[in-house]
Amino acid sequence: MTLVNFFRAREFQLRVVRQKYITRQQLQKQPHKFNNILHVVYLLGHVSVCGGVKVILEHANELFKVGAQVSLLSHFPRPDWFDIKADYIQIPFGLELARGIPADCDLVVATYWDQLAACVEACAAPVVYFEQGDFHLWDWERVSEDKQKLIYHLYQLPSYIITCSHTGAKKIKEVFQRDALVFHNALNNEVFFPKKELSKEKWILGVGSEHTKFKRIPDIWQACQIVQSKGYDIHFKWVTQSNPTKPLGTVVVNPPQPILGDIYRQAQIYICASEYETFPLPPLEAMACGTPVITTANDGALAYAVDRENCLYFTCGDTDQLANKIITLLEDQGLYNHLQQNGYKTASRFQWQEIISQLKTFYEEAAQHQAIPIHQETDWVKLMPISFSPEDQRTIAQFLGHTAADLIYLPFVYELNEHCKLTRWHPIFQRKLALSGQVDHLYLSFQVLPLEDHPYYEAISVFVAENYTEAFQYFKKHLDTNNNPQEVAVLLRWLIWCLIKAKLYSEAQSLLNKGFKNHPGFADLYYLYGLLVKLSGNDQELTIIRHNLTLLGDAVGFPEYIKDVYTLL
Repeated sequence: MTLVNFFRAREFQLRVVRQKYITRQQLQKQPHKFNNILHVVYLLGHVSVCGGVKVILEHANELFKVGAQVSLLSHFPRPDWFDIKADYIQIPFGLELARGIPADCDLVVATYWDQLAACVEACAAPVVYFEQGDFHLWDWERVSEDKQKLIYHLYQLPSYIITCSHTGAKKIKEVFQRDALVFHNALNNEVFFPKKELSKEKWILGVGSEHTKFKRIPDIWQACQIVQSKGYDIHFKWVTQSNPTKPLGTVVVNPPQPILGDIYRQAQIYICASEYETFPLPPLEAMACGTPVITTANDGALAYAVDRENCLYFTCGDTDQLANKIITLLEDQGLYNHLQQNGYKTASRFQWQEIISQLKTFYEEAAQHQAIPIHQETDWVKLMPISFSPEDQRTIAQFLGHTAADLIYLPFVYELNEHCKLTRWHPIFQRKLALSGQVDHLYLSFQVLPLEDHPYYEAISVFVAENYTEAFQYFKKHLDTNNNPQEVAVLLRWLIWCLIKAKLYSEAQSLLNKGFKNHPGFADLYYLYGLLVKLSGNDQELTIIRHNLTLLGDAVGFPEYIKDVYTLL
């Protein structure tokens, strides 16, 4: 998780530097309509179990059902807790997520504000921002002034904004002066359906991460403790995205959706203690499963929750009042049944079929437009005589038309042998008149270049000939004259590789320790470490390394990296 945070922080820092050069997307009507099949691309900031991610995945599956092509872009491996029908594309950490947008997409959907500048800059298609609510919407006054300026600017960039509740749309207008269309969240009735009988064990259920403080999970725990102290045999069950640092009650981490449905049905009461929400899905899921809900009167819950009709309200932060509400439901079977039956009726109003039909119509209308480039092809100089496929050429033209960067790198492949390929970034396009001093990398299909074109060909040719001690000396000379930290990491990898091939394992391990300290995100080092571990026969450690490589993907944030490195161990 530390590596993930490292990459997220670095990606965010690069976005902040570039965003001031990016202006609001301008659209024009396409001379011809998009292909018969609508292609929508969603960007996913993470794929852990939570209501926001689930709604995006439901969008993808339901749009797929009605004939759209949907691609989901994420830095993380495909999640195993949700049965995804749409295309899933993992973009390696170290590369801006939006750089993986397919050339044939008709519409790009950003799902968090920090993705907006990169999506608009990509100039691939009209950008829709899907706002599901977070601190920046409901706790704006507590946001620092610098971050307010950043988020406000980013909010002005996309062509369209959609959200999941009218209260959310009202808040967006109030804070950001942007209009937002509303498409309510809905339920998967194959997962969330009525319980057959009341659970014999009295579980009080809460859902949310300890990192989203506004959900106030500890309040639910404390209220349960109060109820227990009064002689009631109840227990707290907590469904969360990851193992919490301070576990409370029985913790269930990232359950698959069918299991989550069972958990709702086994619970006796569901509690939402949130300070704010845009359109909370878990209370609706609980209602659909026949579990009465106690909730704060947050703006999102007001979209469907009515006190003493389909739920009970309590004052946010008042754990004594919450405890009394729990006791009321435990003792008043009539009220319990009343909330349960009305909860079923409420949940039945939120079905994907109608909402997705409306959403697809909106997407099709938006996709009849194309982004207007602000730069011309003549603004650029091509630095290498490389030809591209029509699809790549289209992606390049779109990107050059809107990028804030002055120098664009593309990836090229060098084949060491039939099993191992290197990818190296080469500068291909340079702006004639520099505007920002920024560089960027465009993730395209990989063309193969001969080894003779590699800048370290002399050293690599000796390495391929298995003269590893001599190759080490060649690479060491390059290292001694290089002061670019990223390039130093590449050369350090070559040195370690030479030492392993020469069976100088102790020296290789010593250099690896230095590499991990100075370049913690370089996946190639994990591969080389894996070679050493494999020799030692430590299968448990090797499994961990393979997991890390699968999570990180290729080290695209470095000038050169081993292609498909996670497949080589």
